[in-house]
Amino acid sequence: MKNKILITSLLSCLLIIQGCDNQVHLDLEQQKKLNAVLVDENKTVVNKNSDLSAEIDKLEKQVIALEKENKTLSNTAERQLTKIKEHIDKEDDVLAKAALGTLEKTFPLSAELKFGTELLAELTSILESRKQEEERKKRLGFKILKETKNVNLETVSIAAQPPKIVNRWTFDSYDDSYHYRDAGRGKKFVTVRLSVTAPSAEEIDPNLPFFGLYTVEKGSLKLLSSMKYEFVRWSDYGSYLGNYFDPINSFSHRKTIPLTIGEEVTEEQLKAPLYLVGTSEQCVKRSVGHGRPNVAYRGFYCNPKQTLTLDQVSSNEYFVLKIWNEKKL
Repeated sequence: MKNKILITSLLSCLLIIQGCDNQVHLDLEQQKKLNAVLVDENKTVVNKNSDLSAEIDKLEKQVIALEKENKTLSNTAERQLTKIKEHIDKEDDVLAKAALGTLEKTFPLSAELKFGTELLAELTSILESRKQEEERKKRLGFKILKETKNVNLETVSIAAQPPKIVNRWTFDSYDDSYHYRDAGRGKKFVTVRLSVTAPSAEEIDPNLPFFGLYTVEKGSLKLLSSMKYEFVRWSDYGSYLGNYFDPINSFSHRKTIPLTIGEEVTEEQLKAPLYLVGTSEQCVKRSVGHGRPNVAYRGFYCNPKQTLTLDQVSSNEYFVLKIWNEKKL
């Protein structure tokens, strides 16, 4: 009886094991099929991605081509000429020539090309003249400076009589009298009579330019001394004293006033190259005080440069009234 039970139990176990094996076999088959499906789907996705990448590359090339075409179409002759003008305004002849070459290739018969060529020719001429002037400066130095007798400033114009070198500087004349300064031993006065005009009736109290005497030292002009202003004459002694207003020395009543400038220098300084230089800046102001006369032009507000380079003195900021002993340079 026991043997039958044992056999029955063994048979049951074998059946269970066989059933388990069958189940495992079924699961593996299903997994294989699923893997095959996933592989196929992955291939499909890869193929689609490949197609999309190709499409993207194609579209990017089309965009580049369109941008290039748009750039070409938008680069009109007028726009190219504007670019040429920008280079010319900056005085960049190299870039201007390059831009003009591009314009010539794209629009060889355009009016813009003709105009751009003319502009470039003008710039080339200016640059060449400037180059020649710089070479001339290097070659001649301060000999390039020229004297001027008349100068127009911001609010006044000045006409100068020939400068004089004298022992006595006279000014403030009235009736049969005048005032003067005598030069010291071994010295002289450099004097100039000026006609100062204020063209505008609104300029009733204009400032005047600074004048200085300069000598050449170490390749620059060195300031020796500042010229002083005095009035040439007064209506009478009372107006000189300031007892009452004198219209002949006021721009509120006269368009032109005669003035004189002067300064003392040594005879040794007069033997060397000497320059009488004025500034375009009008820093000398009219003042009213308690002296005699009580009205004067003084340069207290001026701050003249102690040395001037050739470029500075030859600029529009300065003018030269007189040059002495230029041949000694």
